[in-house]
Amino acid sequence: MYTEEPAQTGARRVTVKRAGQLGVVAIAHKIPAATHPDYPAVTLLSAILADGKNSRLYKAVTDKNLSTGVEADAGFNSDPTLHIIFAPLAPGVKHIDVENAIVQEVETLKRDGVSESELKAAIAKTLADSAFKRDGSFAVAGNLNECIAAGDWSLFYSLDAAAQKVSVADIKRVAQHYLNEDQSTTGWFLPTAAGGLAALSTSKSNFIPAGGPSYYRDPGVDAPGLAQVAAPGVGGASGAMITSNVRRSKIAGIDVIAYPTGVKNVITVRASLPAGRALGGKGNPSIPMLTGMLLDQGTQKRDKFAIAEELEAVGASIDFRVGVDLLEISAKSLKKDAPLLLSVIAEQLRTPAFSEDEFAKAKQQYAGALQRRLESTDFRASDAFTRAVYSETHPNRNPAPEALLAAIGTATLDDVKAFYKAHYGPAHMTLVMTGDLDISTLHATIRQSFSGWSGGASVARIAKAEVTQAPQEQLVAMADKTSVSVILGQASGLRYSDPDYQALRIATAILGSGFTGRLMANVRDKEGLTYGIDANLANDMFRAGDWKISASFSPALLDKGIASTKHQLERWYEAGATAEEIESRKSNLIGSFKVNLATTGGMADALLAAVNRGYDVRWLDEFPVKINAISDKQVNGVIKKYLKPDHLVLIKAGTLPTAKQQ
Repeated sequence: MYTEEPAQTGARRVTVKRAGQLGVVAIAHKIPAATHPDYPAVTLLSAILADGKNSRLYKAVTDKNLSTGVEADAGFNSDPTLHIIFAPLAPGVKHIDVENAIVQEVETLKRDGVSESELKAAIAKTLADSAFKRDGSFAVAGNLNECIAAGDWSLFYSLDAAAQKVSVADIKRVAQHYLNEDQSTTGWFLPTAAGGLAALSTSKSNFIPAGGPSYYRDPGVDAPGLAQVAAPGVGGASGAMITSNVRRSKIAGIDVIAYPTGVKNVITVRASLPAGRALGGKGNPSIPMLTGMLLDQGTQKRDKFAIAEELEAVGASIDFRVGVDLLEISAKSLKKDAPLLLSVIAEQLRTPAFSEDEFAKAKQQYAGALQRRLESTDFRASDAFTRAVYSETHPNRNPAPEALLAAIGTATLDDVKAFYKAHYGPAHMTLVMTGDLDISTLHATIRQSFSGWSGGASVARIAKAEVTQAPQEQLVAMADKTSVSVILGQASGLRYSDPDYQALRIATAILGSGFTGRLMANVRDKEGLTYGIDANLANDMFRAGDWKISASFSPALLDKGIASTKHQLERWYEAGATAEEIESRKSNLIGSFKVNLATTGGMADALLAAVNRGYDVRWLDEFPVKINAISDKQVNGVIKKYLKPDHLVLIKAGTLPTAKQQ
C-alpha cells in the first residue's frame, strides 16, 4: 500500500515557544521528487536564492544583519518533498522583519525572474559540485546510493545534463509554480528564556529512572572525524608508498606540499597558519575569530561581492575557519581554475579590507552564532568541560560564554588590525594541494601571488594541563531540553606525537568508538539507555589534550545511563582489552585511513595534519607499520598509566528536574 499526502489548500503556520537564545524563521514550500523534470530547475532556483554571497537572500537578509546566515535546501527524495529556507535571527531582530524580507525577495524573483549571469553561476556551481562528488571511489559510491534511494541511479549523470538545459524562463516558471503561498508552511521559533549560562556544582542527583529501552540522538560532541584523529597512513603492515609522490617546496616563505592523484579535473587546497583562538588569550579572546571572519568580506582591491562573483562563476569555493590554534583554509576548484583559486586566497590573506561596516556585521554575526550554540546541550557540556580540565591560561580552555559575549561587544577594529599584523604571514604557513595538479603552473602562481608577503608567528605552546580547582561534578541547567548531554573525562597528559598516544588511542577505541565499541554495544544496544555514546582523545595536535566519554541520555534515564557507563569504564580499566579486540581495532584504524585517503580532501587533510603534528610526510607511510607494531601489553599498560577513573570530571548539560532551570 502506498499513501499520498492530501493536497494542501492554504498556507500553514506554526509557532514553537521554548527556552532558547535567538529566534528562527523557516519557510517551506512543496517541491517535486528528484526524478521529476522540474527538479533540476528547482535546485538552480534554490542556489540563486541562498547559495553564496551573491545569492538573493544573502544580500537581502544576511548582509543587512537580519540573520546570522540564511540557508536553503531542496530535498533530494523519491517522493515529493520540501524546499526549506532557514534563517536564524541576528540579536535584536524581529521575526516579522526577517519573514517579510524573505517573502519580498521570493516574490520579486517570481515577478521579475533572474538574470542570465545568475543562472550561469548557479549552473557552474552545480557542475563543479558534481565533479567534486566523483572525487574518489568512496564519494562515487555514496552519491550513487543517494540517487538510487531517490528513485533512479542515472540521476548521478542525468541531472548535470538537465541543469545545462535550464533557461531563465524555466527558473521563473518553477518559482511561480512551487514557491506558492498556498503550498507553504512558515515556522517561527520564539525563545522564551535564555536557556542558562551558569555552570553549577552539584552532588549526585536523586532522579528515579523510568524504564527503558529508549534510544536518543547521537550527541556528536567532538566526534572524532578521520581528519582529526586518524593518523596519516595507508596500506597493510608494510605501509604504502605515498611519500615518493609528494612534492614539497618552500615557495615565498610557505611550506608547499603537492600530491597528484588519479582523480580527474578536481583540485583541493588545505592550508593553515597559527592565528587561532588560543592566541587571543592574553587580550580580547574574540579578536582571532573576528579577524578570520573578515578575510572573505572584501579586500583592498575589491568588495566581497566581486570576489564571490568571480569564484561562483566557475564553481570554486574558499572557506576560512578559526580553530583553537590555527586559521584553517579549505578550498576547491576544477583544474582549469586552480590558478584563480590560489590567487584569490593570496589576495584575501594579504590585503583584507577590514572595513568598519563589515566589522560591525561580523561582531553581530559572531555574537548571534555563539548564542545559537548556547542552545545546544552538546556544546554546553563540551564548553564547560574545557574549563573543568584546563587552567585559566591554557590554550585549550574556552572563555566562559558570558565573558566571550562581552568581549565581542568591546572588540575594536584596531584590535583586529593589531592581531593581523602580529600573527598573519607565511613564516609558519603550510599549503597542501591534491588532485589533478599541474604542479609547475601552481608553483608559479603561488610564487607570484605570495611573493613579498612577510610575518607570521608560531602556535601557543604549553607543556601539560595543570590541575584545576573546578568541582569534579558540574551541571549546566537548561530549560526545555529533551535530553541531557554528559561528558566524563580528564586531561590526557598526551600529545598526539607522544610515544604512548597510539596505544591509548587503540584502547580508547575499543572502549567507545562506533558500534563495535563496548559502550555502544552495552549502554545502547543491550540496555537501550542512549542513542549515542563514544570515547575519544582530542585537542592534542600541539600540546597534551584530553580524554573523555560523551553521551546523551533522557532525563528519566540519566542516572541509570551514567551508572552503566561507569560500569563499562571500570571493567575496561581493570581487565583491559582482549588480544582479539586489539587486533581488530588496529586493523580498523588502518582500514579507515585507507578510506579517508580515497578523496583529494582526505589526502590533503592527512598531509596537513601530519606536518602540523610535527611529523615529516614520511609518517603517511610509517603509520600502518607503527600501528601494527603496538603490542597487547602496551595497549593495556597505558590505560592505568594515564587514566584515573576516580578523578574524572562529570559534566551534565540539559533539563534536570532537581535543578533550577535558566
